Amino acid sequence: MSDDLNDRELSIFRQGVGSAPNQVATYNDLPYLWQVIRTGGAELATFAPPSAPASDWPLLEESFRALLMALSDQLPAQLGSAGVGFNVTNRADGDRVLAVLCNPHDELMALIDGTDSPDQWSPGHTEYEAAILSRGWHAKVPYRWWEATFPRGLEGATELAALIVRELRHRGARNPSDLDLSELTVDETLETGAIGANLGKLILPGLGVSPLSSPSPARPAPSSDR
Repeated sequence: MSDDLNDRELSIFRQGVGSAPNQVATYNDLPYLWQVIRTGGAELATFAPPSAPASDWPLLEESFRALLMALSDQLPAQLGSAGVGFNVTNRADGDRVLAVLCNPHDELMALIDGTDSPDQWSPGHTEYEAAILSRGWHAKVPYRWWEATFPRGLEGATELAALIVRELRHRGARNPSDLDLSELTVDETLETGAIGANLGKLILPGLGVSPLSSPSPARPAPSSDR
């Protein structure tokens, strides 16, 4: 990648998405939404485009939808059997974690930490379960997590993006700056469904959530996943 193109892309990422004169109008107008720098690459862990939190909830939902749609379309072709995942931490809710996953088995998934849910037969248990199901979660899984799964593609990406934003707002986040992005992973998925080897560094410049720490920009890997 030429220095001029590199500088142009960095400038677009720095300006962000919105209605200001120097901003792009949508997240799909960014140079790319996700990127994997493969293990062993010379640029591993050296580059991450700057990203700022979305300025409002509709933009955050748009960023989730665009990213999940891009992963749905591009992940199998780019990485074969690999799956990717990341955590969104809600600082307004005691650092509760909402995990997002995209795997090669035609599935988009979110998991929410439900460790504050009442035990079965305890007062409030029935009401808690009814409320969380009404917000769009599908089932309780071990260790008090709740999950929701959707098919890859536009419909699934749209429904999951709406669920994520709805849950974050329900749990007290006032705006997207209350959120942090962490635990970005890209791993081989084995035929058994188990997680295999780590394949590299995942970066998500097309998601309107700020990472916990942002490395200083440097030259990106030669190829990008748009």
